[in-house]
Amino acid sequence: MKKILFLFLMLSALAISSLQGQNGRYENVALKDRLWYGLGFTGNYQGGNFSRTFVIGLAPMIGYKVTDRLSFGPRFSGVVSFYRSNFITNQPESVNPVDWSVGVFGRYRIAREFFAHLEYAFQNEAFIINDVSGLAIDRETNNALYVGGGYSSPINEVLAFEVSINLYVNQPFDDFRSPLNYRFGLNWNF
Repeated sequence: MKKILFLFLMLSALAISSLQGQNGRYENVALKDRLWYGLGFTGNYQGGNFSRTFVIGLAPMIGYKVTDRLSFGPRFSGVVSFYRSNFITNQPESVNPVDWSVGVFGRYRIAREFFAHLEYAFQNEAFIINDVSGLAIDRETNNALYVGGGYSSPINEVLAFEVSINLYVNQPFDDFRSPLNYRFGLNWNF
């Protein structure tokens, strides 16, 4: 994972250094005008005969525009799951684990609406175990590399709706979930 982070940082440094010599509209622009903000939303409901899960989360991000097309910044994510089950006993049990992640991203605007996205994150995820002793939570931490792209649809001059799909490149071998990560949200001044 250290090699992937090092590669991401080196590519970022190369991109910034190659762009510093170029004249662009950001030459004499205030910091507040170089920043853009994003907020991703997570929501899901899943239910069956013995259990149900409701998930809600937010993922704020701040981008720094190096040029009109290239930006970098931090991204945070927090997700709360409300899980309830009566699978083992007739008495309902519930747990509410919190998943979180923190990372850095780079975005390159291919066209006005389309962008490429690269992200490296440290993730702390909870997995719910439903066994004979009842509900328990197991935690797993890992470093994740996401590569993908998306579409940003303007609502007005500064606010836009965005959707993206990212591939979890280094997903653990024993992870049963899809490596495709779908994201929906809003951005301001992107």
